[in-house]
Amino acid sequence: MTVIVMSSHRFRHTTCSLILIFLSCSDTALILMQPWNKPWIIKMLGVDIRALSEIGCKIFFVFRRTAKMSSSWLVVFVCFERFVAVCFPLNTKLICTKRNTTIGIATVYAVMFAYTGAWSIFSKVTTTGKCVPYFVESGTVTLGRAFMIVGTSLYAVIPTVLLLVMTPVIVHRLYQQRNRRKQMVQGVDKKPDDTARITTMLLSITTAYVILVSPIWIGHNVAFARGETLFQSSDPVLVILRQVAQPMEQLNYSINFLLYVLYSRSFRQHVAKLLSCGRCSLRKEGAATNKGSRTTSTLKQTAETNATLTTAAQTSGNSGSNGVLENDGTDSNMQEQQDVETQQSPAENSDVANKV
Repeated sequence: MTVIVMSSHRFRHTTCSLILIFLSCSDTALILMQPWNKPWIIKMLGVDIRALSEIGCKIFFVFRRTAKMSSSWLVVFVCFERFVAVCFPLNTKLICTKRNTTIGIATVYAVMFAYTGAWSIFSKVTTTGKCVPYFVESGTVTLGRAFMIVGTSLYAVIPTVLLLVMTPVIVHRLYQQRNRRKQMVQGVDKKPDDTARITTMLLSITTAYVILVSPIWIGHNVAFARGETLFQSSDPVLVILRQVAQPMEQLNYSINFLLYVLYSRSFRQHVAKLLSCGRCSLRKEGAATNKGSRTTSTLKQTAETNATLTTAAQTSGNSGSNGVLENDGTDSNMQEQQDVETQQSPAENSDVANKV
């Protein structure tokens, strides 16, 4: 739904729409891949789908890590776009262009694919038939730790720091602009400020990211400091942290659409328009079906009426012909009686004359 709305004529001219489209794609990919990591799914299927081959195990974690890291950096792009629009409004059209945005997004995906591809050397299928993302042998401990530190930094640490730096500045500038606007428009009709609403929506995305993703990367670093991994640790503290952090991380990838609907009136109106168009199409199909059924029934009634009229006409035609024949017989009998009377009348006249 986000891709459809952001690709519409109303939103596609903005640079932020392109970022949100790719952000929704990365989040959707993560949501689709998440069930295959669940132990109860593996137990229900009786086999780890990821472990069907060594290459398949590596490819799975390459795409999963790329989607996670790209999602984090696309949130940073969203915040940076708002940072430029609020703090440097005169330079927005020079910095935040479609070309620069496309180059930035392509660079993010290229770098993340390259790094996660190199990191996949530690993703292996164990002897128990399970695909694990981080399998370090005795001779690769140092290299494995280096990949873990850099990967965690790219995924959450650096994006979180950047968001924590830019977000307060944006909020402060918006507060100043709001007070200045109130002083300038006293006694004047106020119009809705679309810029503030868009900024509020995008700030909600960054805030949700910081809150929901921080526990998972904190857990990874705590486990790393103890010399173990978060997902394979049996320590009670890390187990509890893992059980809390994983649902929060998954919520981060599924909550953005709700934030768009909640904070953006334009987005909400366009979604309502799409849904109403769907209902209208269903109503039109239903009306066309009803119209077709009514037309069919009308044609049947017309055919039955015509058949009844034809039968009635044929019946009246037969009775009319019988009446004509009876009339013809009656007329002929009357004519014969008149002829007999005519033949008898001369003889009667002669008898009367003789008597006289």
